[in-house]
Amino acid sequence: MKELWNWIVRFIEMLFSGGKLKRIKIGGKVFMPLFFPKSGGGVGSTWAYMRGDEGWRSYLRSYITLNRNSGETPAICFLMTPDDCNGGLIPNNMPILNEGQLAAIHARVVELVRDGIAVFPCLYNDDPNGNMPRWWEMEKHINVWQQVHAKIGDLVTGYILSIESNEKKNLGGIQHYIQMMRDFLPGVPFYGTHVQWKARGSPYYWDGGNVPFNANIILVETSNDPNQDVSADHVLREYNDIKRANPNLKFVMHEYNLNVNSSNFNNTRARLRSSGAWGIG
Repeated sequence: MKELWNWIVRFIEMLFSGGKLKRIKIGGKVFMPLFFPKSGGGVGSTWAYMRGDEGWRSYLRSYITLNRNSGETPAICFLMTPDDCNGGLIPNNMPILNEGQLAAIHARVVELVRDGIAVFPCLYNDDPNGNMPRWWEMEKHINVWQQVHAKIGDLVTGYILSIESNEKKNLGGIQHYIQMMRDFLPGVPFYGTHVQWKARGSPYYWDGGNVPFNANIILVETSNDPNQDVSADHVLREYNDIKRANPNLKFVMHEYNLNVNSSNFNNTRARLRSSGAWGIG
């Protein structure tokens, strides 16, 4: 029923917008899962959406829309680079893209928006090696990002700088590149990044008050290794700490436990919802 209702809403919106597809607006809370149970067993990640085949992508879209609660906008964050995470649609050396590559990127975004899913592309990964693009070298890639933005920007709800930005640069560096997204990829509602809470030994130790001033969304990784089947108490404790330090920040508890079939995982999601969390992963 949720899928049908979602389709009806999108159809009505298209009628009133002259048939033009529009970005999904965030109304109320956000459901943005990262890890999910794959249809054939095992655990999948939304980071890889761009490279998935049609059946895999369709399954993931259904998972997101069917598992949201009333009052939650379904959403997804996926990687745009490196090329093994995007199916080769954007090569690692970041050349000017051809129309075929741009059309394929656009098609991936369109199918999400048609299903009522808010789109949050993440430009870079957290651990580049070899010739993978690095977010702190965005100046080298900005022409390509402008190409992509010209193709999909009117369908994008928000841009995310990178996974775990705190691993590589300090707060000033993160703010600089979030501002580059704002300046060169303008006009979307949200700009932010993905950060691990209290990640020791990192150039940027996020402990609450020191949020990038130009970010209006943060995707949170909890302090634990996500391979650990952590308790709901652990995740809720960190959620409450972040909320107390940043009462007006829109943040998503995005990465906390990849044991998606465990009671801890299910209890955590339920308790985040009952706590009134704006962003549920």
